[in-house]
Amino acid sequence: KEVTASSDGTQNSKDWPHDPAMAIDGNSKTCWASKTSDTVGAWLKFKFDAKRKIDQIQIVNGWIPQGYPDFFSQNHRAKKITLLYDNGKKETFKLVDHNNIQTLFPKLAGETQSVTLRIDEIYPASNGKDPWVTLSEVTFLSRD
Repeated sequence: KEVTASSDGTQNSKDWPHDPAMAIDGNSKTCWASKTSDTVGAWLKFKFDAKRKIDQIQIVNGWIPQGYPDFFSQNHRAKKITLLYDNGKKETFKLVDHNNIQTLFPKLAGETQSVTLRIDEIYPASNGKDPWVTLSEVTFLSRD
């Protein structure tokens, strides 16, 4: 699976990488972060090796890095997202403002080779100093 994004908020790739691949690395203590100028409208595009039917999408919203339990509210989190499929269909979901796994059940994806996750609304950060939009993990599950 390959992932690209509208932006990459990485400022220090050695200590705090936030590139799109961090959203699919299996580690909820890392995250993809948009640039601070790319919040509402930011997107991640996931491409699969072959067409597949997606039964569930699990999302860990926001970011709580190891050793920083108060970071969650200091960055923007996704509130409303739209999933756009390569079949031309799309559907919108509202996410809860927490850092636990949230499971979405897409109904319109059909057989798709790509999914674009677009952030339409955010939960605003409590930190007024150039916050990012952060997503820790996005996992696609299929029965086959």
